[in-house]
Amino acid sequence: MLFISNTVDIQPQRAPRNERLTILCGCRIVYRPDKHPALGAIDFKGTDILIKGFAQYIRSGEQGILRLPRKGQDLDAAITLISDLGIEKHIDWLDAMPLARFYQEMSAADLVCDQFGTSFPGMVTTDAFALGRPVMAKMRNEIFGKLFPEPLPGFDAVSPEQICEHLMAIRKDSDLLETVGQKSRNYAEKYLSPEAMAKNLLTTWR
Repeated sequence: MLFISNTVDIQPQRAPRNERLTILCGCRIVYRPDKHPALGAIDFKGTDILIKGFAQYIRSGEQGILRLPRKGQDLDAAITLISDLGIEKHIDWLDAMPLARFYQEMSAADLVCDQFGTSFPGMVTTDAFALGRPVMAKMRNEIFGKLFPEPLPGFDAVSPEQICEHLMAIRKDSDLLETVGQKSRNYAEKYLSPEAMAKNLLTTWR
């Protein structure tokens, strides 16, 4: 399985330590399989789970910004959900942008989020790892833990409640994000770099 982190071209960035916790979701907004029968399990990113978990965090009295891409089959449904939850002022929408600009957005975020649905962590996670950013996602370590000597680092969550718990823990420990971000980059260099992945493939298929 190819799961490559571009540790050659992407250099780790210092943690921004924003005054308000800034969360970037890098996945397009698709989360309703009943509305999109032509799509497969890998297409559904569980963005609603992230939105609901973030709303719980905000309702607890904490401050934060969730930055979402203005892209995906369930964009309108997400806008309605955000309105129903009353968190519109805590949402920033991002339009399409070049990859280099997206890396800048990742670097400016305290936390990067990947998928929470029936998909897998993808380039959002591997690029965030290369940048030294902590990732929160449904990590699927029941799969990745068997492919690599260690499970993927980060904040593993499958429900709104778990997302809220992670965010609360992050706010209580200002060093946690930097610690996990360092683990992200170390993992990428050790197991996911082009060189490490090439060695892995040669060993597997020799």
